[in-house]
Amino acid sequence: MLLIIKSRTLRETKLLRHMDHENENHKIEAVNCSDHLLCFGKIISNMKKLRWLSYESRGINNMKDVEGPNFLSNELRYFYWQWYSASPFLDGIPPMTLVVLKMSESWQKELWNGYKHLPHLKVLELEFMGNLLGIPDFGGLPCLKKLKLLCCSHLEEIHPSLGNHRSLENISVSTCSVLRVFPKIVRMEKLNNLEISDCNNYIELPEIQTKMGRLVNLTLEGSENEFPDSPIGECYTHLETVFYRPLKDIVQKLNFRSLRKLNLGGWGLKDGEIPSDFGELSNLEELDLSRNDFSHLDFSICHLTQLRLCLSNCKRLVELPELLSSVAILIVDFCDSLT
Repeated sequence: MLLIIKSRTLRETKLLRHMDHENENHKIEAVNCSDHLLCFGKIISNMKKLRWLSYESRGINNMKDVEGPNFLSNELRYFYWQWYSASPFLDGIPPMTLVVLKMSESWQKELWNGYKHLPHLKVLELEFMGNLLGIPDFGGLPCLKKLKLLCCSHLEEIHPSLGNHRSLENISVSTCSVLRVFPKIVRMEKLNNLEISDCNNYIELPEIQTKMGRLVNLTLEGSENEFPDSPIGECYTHLETVFYRPLKDIVQKLNFRSLRKLNLGGWGLKDGEIPSDFGELSNLEELDLSRNDFSHLDFSICHLTQLRLCLSNCKRLVELPELLSSVAILIVDFCDSLT
């Protein structure tokens, strides 16, 4: 049975009276609510067979003191909640079957108290969590595959246990402006996507102490990032996609044998700041240098016959080398100085 709540056409008291019937509660396996209901936590606490829950409160942001559910069904698989209260999530016994946990614009300073064991959780996404200060121990999430942290403006640290996680495949940490340190990567052999972007303060990038042969997409963008002194070139040998800022020693420090896509757009790169080693990236298929400030291209890519090269909006670009005729696709729109 699916319960959909789209508007307050049912008064909350009437809805509660309806949901208090035990027979009705046992029939409901999925709830999709897109309205602000003060009693919603109590409603959910009475659903013993709930497997799927999505709650969006239509931009209502005055729910800081509204209590969340005091019980969650032991059969719950999917949980999404917008504007969750300031009380810690999973304050009681956690649903052991939970697979997906997503929260947005919620009020907690910590996701939950202490150590929690969620043996089946695969996806953890926390977005616009302005009060969140830290992420709990990942040791209780052995099956986690995807971690996304977006716009958590007061997030100061990520628990060091993250670097020992062996099941993670996708990590995205974006626009967390006070985050200073990314945990040391000791394992993570299955990781294929790592993004650390737009964390505006200087952030120490992870020290790599393991082979990461499955990593194909690396995004280190929008911050004053520098690689640590550890020999990480040996660890990033199978990369296919890289977005990296700044450009210091990019080719020399990392051995991109399988690199296929490289995006360096919009960084204001000037003459002499583009590596001359692009010719060594023999598998390169896409190179984006759009929205930069160089006037000439001084590197050779004549042997990259399958290359798609984008130079859009390079306002100071005045000429192109003849060797560019070998590329498969060339995009040079809005280059105002090109003669």
